[in-house]
Parts: sequence; C-alpha cells; structure tokens
Amino acid sequence: MLSPDLRRKLSKFNLERNETENLEYHITPLATTLESVIPGRVHVHEYGELYIVERSASDFGILPQEELISRLTVLTTLGYTPEEALFLDIETCGIASRPLFLIGIMRVCDGELKIEQFFARNYAEEKSILAHAADTIAKHKMLATFNGKAYDIPYIRDRMLYHKLEAKFDVEHLDLLHHARRKWRRILPNCQLKTLEENICGRRRFGDIPSEIIPELYHAFVRTGNAEPIEIIFRHNALDLIAMAELLPHIGL
Repeated sequence: MLSPDLRRKLSKFNLERNETENLEYHITPLATTLESVIPGRVHVHEYGELYIVERSASDFGILPQEELISRLTVLTTLGYTPEEALFLDIETCGIASRPLFLIGIMRVCDGELKIEQFFARNYAEEKSILAHAADTIAKHKMLATFNGKAYDIPYIRDRMLYHKLEAKFDVEHLDLLHHARRKWRRILPNCQLKTLEENICGRRRFGDIPSEIIPELYHAFVRTGNAEPIEIIFRHNALDLIAMAELLPHIGL
C-alpha cells in the first residue's frame, strides 16, 4: 500500500489537477498490472530484461506529426538530419548515486516521430536499461537534451560505472538549456522547461506531476506492484521530450 505521506501528496496533486482540468485520478487499493496501465513489451538484453513502451509523439495531442517533425529540420543548420538526432530525458530515484528507472528517447523512424521509454520494473533492471540506452545512443550522430550536459549524461555515466559498464558517448551533444539561457535569461524569470513551454511555446502543461513525488511513486510501485500511480511519470517524461522538439525552432541554432 502507498504510505500515508505519499497519499497526502497525491491527494494534493490530484485536487490541484482536478481544479485546472476537471479530471479525476484515483489510486485503487488493488494492484493494477503494468501491462494494463502502460502497454509495452519485455525486451531481453544481454544484461537482463527491461520493459519498453513505444508511442508516437502525436498521440499526446500537442502537435500533428508533420508539424513535430518539421520542428526538427532546424538541425540541418548544425549539419544533421532529423533522423540522425536522438532526444533523451531520464527519471531517477532522487539525488546523485540513486538508481534511475526510466530513460525516455525520441527519434524520427520511418517518417514518424516516435517515443520509446526504457523502464526498470525493479532496481535490478537498472543495468539493462542503461546498457540498452547506451546501445541506442551509439546508433545516432547527435544527442539532444535539456540540461543533459550537467545532469542526464553525467547521471547515466555514473550509474553505468556503478554497474561496471563502459560509459563512453562519442556523439555530438546539443543541450537546449544552454541556448535557452543565452537567449532568454534576461527576459524570463527562469529557463526551466515548464517556463519555456508556457512563455515561448505558448502551451501550459496541465495535470503534470511535481518532480519531488516521482521517486516516491516509483518506490511504491516496486514495493506493491501497483502500476496505476506511475502512469503519470511516463506521460511527464514523454512531454519533456516533445517540449524539446517544440523549442528547437525558437532557440536560434
């Protein structure tokens, strides 16, 4: 069962969410399986299993598929095609040295902008998602992140070293946060992704989950097997990836 403290946090979050978009979000006492809440597939890597969720970026109803892909054509100014780029965002169990459990990537594949999320169903599967993500990064010429140079990639590298995996990424790295700060730090109150979405992309993200709750929800999932509360984490991760594509035409590469 979820701890009383986590239930209070979720109740506050759900109340605020209902007030803004008139949606209900219930935590059922009975365990809900991962497959029923977040359809995906089990992938067997040489280091073990991991769970992979695959969706189209257009499934989230933000922009049509053609418009999303057209945002990526600005990468040609850096000498890369949209198909050569890989967007990445991670979700972790908190501060440095804690496990990470979700690695989301986004790329153009067969004329479609697709999101793949590599999920560790338990702490032991962290090694598998790290190794699988590293294999995926190696197949691309360019990596795009938001604060990835300071956070995502160092975090991945540290966790890979912990698991005695080779942590080497020989790809060009475009960190959108650096460009955002250069362009808007004197205009906006801050350059957080949420702020840029609202002020630059003109879109407010409703029903998102506070970042501080994410680790607790994952720990609760591992402990109870109830996947219902973590669906919002997958959505949060996917929307972060899509927001990067939205920002590309605005940052002035």
